[in-house]
Amino acid sequence: MALVCALANNPEVQQKAQGELDTVIGSDRLPRVEHRPTLPYLNALMKELMYWYNPAPLAVPHYTKEDDEYDGYFIPEGTIIFPNIWSIMHDHSVFDRPLDFVPQRYLDADPTTMAMDPERIIFGFGRR
Repeated sequence: MALVCALANNPEVQQKAQGELDTVIGSDRLPRVEHRPTLPYLNALMKELMYWYNPAPLAVPHYTKEDDEYDGYFIPEGTIIFPNIWSIMHDHSVFDRPLDFVPQRYLDADPTTMAMDPERIIFGFGRR
């Protein structure tokens, strides 16, 4: 549903993705996993979808192993922390236009943006 909403509100994104599919795949077959490297805009669109509408906005809880302080707040040992992935992924200091649907951000990405690649952090941080 998020993809339909994003494309309905951004017809230029839909046209560009369709153009890439038509050029690379054609209209007589379906895309396959092995086509992924040849579809950079479609890959960027999927990353942007994960960024824009994260299916798991709060990551798996972690706990502090020792007392800590963050931004002036004392966090005692053993405190359960819920990382807010949505907030991290929409940080105005990292992302330009964080509330807009802009797949291009992953094609022209600077190293900071790529460090926040949704494919790497969509379901949280830390060990698995």
